[in-house]
Amino acid sequence: MERVVAVIGGWPGVFMNGDGAITGFWGLAIEPVSTHHFIVDGKTLYAWCAWDTLFMPAHIGKTCEVHASCKQTGEPIVLRVSPEGIEYVSPGTVHLSFVLPEKGAIDKGVVSGFCHFIHFFRDRPAADAWIKGKAGCFVLDLDEANAAARRKIAFEFRQLADMTARGTRYRP
Repeated sequence: MERVVAVIGGWPGVFMNGDGAITGFWGLAIEPVSTHHFIVDGKTLYAWCAWDTLFMPAHIGKTCEVHASCKQTGEPIVLRVSPEGIEYVSPGTVHLSFVLPEKGAIDKGVVSGFCHFIHFFRDRPAADAWIKGKAGCFVLDLDEANAAARRKIAFEFRQLADMTARGTRYRP
């Protein structure tokens, strides 16, 4: 068990509690890690950032009700996201902040190097106000963010299918 904890604990994107139990893995957590949470099958799970809520339903194969707050105003934001994409959003003017992380930033800390910059906003003006002065940050409307999430899912599923066909396993 110690060897498993040592190996997995060294992977980027894996969070463990003091007992060595995995509590978060690449965007999904069972404990509060951000203001982005979603309900699936009556259970509350937590996303590391707003963008995670757009692709995580495809990974788990379930429709999720997403609850968040506008990072600038605190106003509630609600989405329903299925494995196929966004089915409902309120308000209808939601935007996301985004950042393209510097090389190596994800390995140093995906949450601090990426997730801390990816939030929902009630509208474009709120997003623009929040990103002001944050180097590398830009704004996506919800359709653009969803399209990026769909591309990420397609890439990851294609990679998994290729690895399965070759009989190889993921080794970080």
